[in-house]
Amino acid sequence: GVVGAVIGSMADKKLHDADGTEITILLANSNELLAVTQAVDEKEPFAKGDSVRVITTAGGSSRVSH
Repeated sequence: GVVGAVIGSMADKKLHDADGTEITILLANSNELLAVTQAVDEKEPFAKGDSVRVITTAGGSSRVSH
């Protein structure tokens, strides 16, 4: 019943939790700032001054990559 639903919900949240980071980007040619929040990828660390690209899906979700 209710206990199973709560435990299931807690287990589902734990499975989908990830460390996140907010990356603020100064867009070239426009001086516009863009902030993107995404899961931390240890294989792709970001540092201040890195050149990056912003990939945006048709649905409007964005992610940052080198």
